[in-house]
Amino acid sequence: MVLAGNGTLHPAQDDAAIAHARPRTVLLNARLCALARHADDVTCLASPVTGGAVQVARIDQLFLLARSLGHEGRCGHGGLCRPGAGAQGQRIVQDGKALADAEQAQALGREAQVFDAERLPLLRAFGLA
Repeated sequence: MVLAGNGTLHPAQDDAAIAHARPRTVLLNARLCALARHADDVTCLASPVTGGAVQVARIDQLFLLARSLGHEGRCGHGGLCRPGAGAQGQRIVQDGKALADAEQAQALGREAQVFDAERLPLLRAFGLA
């Protein structure tokens, strides 16, 4: 019960239910990830595997968006994953200091590596990538 209560354990739907839910969750999640370019209002994506919501950080939503647009491994340099890229003038902040463009690209590159190695496999298991 502890694993289920803290979000570590999730029940999975059967294969037929997953296949039925997948087309709608793909469309919904694509729209939600696109919204992450301009705001951080959405904190969850829809999992066809569990039939429920899964918390996904904004930066991870942006990485998923970049992957869906064919920008795997390059989104940090292209600016696609920078929160509010151009639209709102938002900057990445580390240790209370807004990063310069070059520092942002480096930080996003490091974050993308962690995403690919650690978080992407989990998101795939939930049917989100």
